[in-house]
Amino acid sequence: ISDPHGAHLVWKYVSSLTNDGVPTAVRSSVIRILAKMCGSNKKLFRRIRDVIGRSMVSRDPFIRIAATATLADLAKFDLLRDVEEIIGWVQSRLQDEEPAVAHFA
Repeated sequence: ISDPHGAHLVWKYVSSLTNDGVPTAVRSSVIRILAKMCGSNKKLFRRIRDVIGRSMVSRDPFIRIAATATLADLAKFDLLRDVEEIIGWVQSRLQDEEPAVAHFA
């Protein structure tokens, strides 16, 4: 989504699917595609980072797993700008109270 107008429209719709109250399957699926969106339009990085940050503290373990996997994808695609921003997220996932989340971290 390199077109600024198209990116704005897509982000407006997609970001609404990452909010609390959206079914877990939909929300986690949308969170998983955020790294690819960032890869095609790096201007979305800050917005995507904010969504991941909110998702990292979700009470739903599937959302935390999706956010952790997306964070790993951002690192794999070399899209993380400041590692200091995200190191706390990684550390908290490694100490997560849910064993499955810590396993996937």
